[in-house]
Amino acid sequence: MNFTTSIYKNSQQTRSLVLKQILDKYGADEARKYEPKENCFTFNGWKERGYQIKKGEKALKSSIFIKYTDKEGKTKAGFKTINVFYYLQVEKIGEENKQDDELIAVNHLEMETKGEQLAFL
Repeated sequence: MNFTTSIYKNSQQTRSLVLKQILDKYGADEARKYEPKENCFTFNGWKERGYQIKKGEKALKSSIFIKYTDKEGKTKAGFKTINVFYYLQVEKIGEENKQDDELIAVNHLEMETKGEQLAFL
């Protein structure tokens, strides 16, 4: 898969947080492939690239440092938890229907083959 690079400015702490989750879920080989700016994005980040989250996938948790203005106009800063998805958790938009169509075609072919075999008996 070739993805557009993100402008995400990760810290070592947030990188480690997501890396541990990938390691736990997919193992060491996959963890070595983790590149936050290339293969792990938010829901909207994947959507912008033409991908959707696979059915049943659960987000990986990360955090970002944000600055915001409160109701009184004071500038504040803090961490916010965000949801991200690794490239193994997504599929090209429309691919889920393609897989279902392929499965239907295979099942139909198997039924036709069984019918032909029965005809020869």
